[in-house]
Amino acid sequence: MKLGLKKKRNVVLALSLFGVLLVVIPQRVLASDSRPLAPSACTAIRSLDGSSIDVEWKPANKDNADRYIVERRRNEGRWYWAGRAEAPATSFTDNTLRTQDDYKIRVYTRRADGVKSGVRPCVLTTQSVPSPSGSPDRGKVPESSSSGADAAPVPSPTEQDSSNAGSEVDSPEPPKETSPAATPKPVQASGPVPVPACGAYWGSYVNSRIHGGGNDASARLRAINNVEGQIGRTFDIDHQFYRWDDFATDHNVENYITKTIEQGRIPFLSWKPVNRDNSNVSWKSISNGQFDNMIRKNAATVKSLGVPVMMVFDHEANGRVGGYSADKSATSHVTTKSGSEAEFVAAWRHVHNVFAQEGVTNVSWAWVMTRTPFAGDATFADRMYPGDAYVDWVGLDPYNFFHGGKTWRDLDELMGGFTNWVDTRGIDKPWILGEWGSVEDPNNPGRKGQWYNNAANYIKSEPRLKALVHFESSPTYNWRFDSSSSSKAAFIAAGNQSYFEQSC
Repeated sequence: MKLGLKKKRNVVLALSLFGVLLVVIPQRVLASDSRPLAPSACTAIRSLDGSSIDVEWKPANKDNADRYIVERRRNEGRWYWAGRAEAPATSFTDNTLRTQDDYKIRVYTRRADGVKSGVRPCVLTTQSVPSPSGSPDRGKVPESSSSGADAAPVPSPTEQDSSNAGSEVDSPEPPKETSPAATPKPVQASGPVPVPACGAYWGSYVNSRIHGGGNDASARLRAINNVEGQIGRTFDIDHQFYRWDDFATDHNVENYITKTIEQGRIPFLSWKPVNRDNSNVSWKSISNGQFDNMIRKNAATVKSLGVPVMMVFDHEANGRVGGYSADKSATSHVTTKSGSEAEFVAAWRHVHNVFAQEGVTNVSWAWVMTRTPFAGDATFADRMYPGDAYVDWVGLDPYNFFHGGKTWRDLDELMGGFTNWVDTRGIDKPWILGEWGSVEDPNNPGRKGQWYNNAANYIKSEPRLKALVHFESSPTYNWRFDSSSSSKAAFIAAGNQSYFEQSC
């Protein structure tokens, strides 16, 4: 499907499945749902002179749409109708677009009876060289694929806030900045979630108990919509945490994931092998096939979503080696030994392989640890890494804890050990921050705001860092963006920079 438009700028949707527990939606529910889904991918190609944009997308596998509606948004204003495309393909031009303005473009689906859903923001790229005919070169819509093969081989706030789980100030429109020059470094574009050609995804985990007043599907949507209303944009990635048996027992799961997809976000699903009753699921029991029926059921559910998703198996698993617990007094923490590093690797590979056997090609596997494995010679990280054939994105959860005013660290410093490990091992996967944040300095009310400013500058200087997922919660430490007026203003300004809308 193609659509010729004039001028610039798109927001990208990404899907992520990472971390604590995987979310599964009963396939029979999805199969019987006749609502159209979002196109499975969308790319906008901007001409070298900036005078035109060609938009291309791929229908979803279960696409029941009779037509596709294209909308544009100019200079952060309202969304406007830009055209209609009917299957199999329609091309048209909107001559009202102006080359001096900035645009975002999105596509959604609609049935003949008016039912609509499945908003898909489009990834913006720029034509690299003029084609011989003088017309723009067309880029390919990202294909869905997954990797698979056999190969040998600081406590996180998530542990204190594993349930799914504002100062008011108006932030001025940030000036259009030029990203600092950075040395190009190779990034392997593996997995079905597109790696942004420009900039990075801006996502969040939003604690619905704090922002939405509950934990069901409606509360989760209310929470993320509340936060997005304050920051003035839609998150690219929505991180949600699920325990081992959540998919089988939580009927809100299916409702929430489909809704967040429809609202234009990439699901980032964390599946943790800990049951709702806090009983531990050992890695060995997973790798020996004891839970294959559950894994296959969840794989079928993820496959039926029909859109790229990010997934993480046992987010921050380094904290569960040998009975590790951040706080031994916290009864909600699992102190049972989950297994050895080798047993974790075996469990990761087994889950990955079962998904591959079930034909799941819409999952990007993200491996995310805390900073601990990368300390010293980083051999701990080596022992926890499943191997390049089993991982699409590599990640870290960096936090500025400040610990009683002793250890204030900017993001670039927090990333040091991880960066050294990636460089030394020659890993060319895209990077994701599965969680990140900072506390306030009680003696310097503006320091957290400056921390966000510094973080944004660092991120723009590191081209391998392609996705960030803020931890919007306040368990023991207050990581919320609105913990002070200066923090709120800085977070809003950072998130609305063109770099974090993949439009740089």
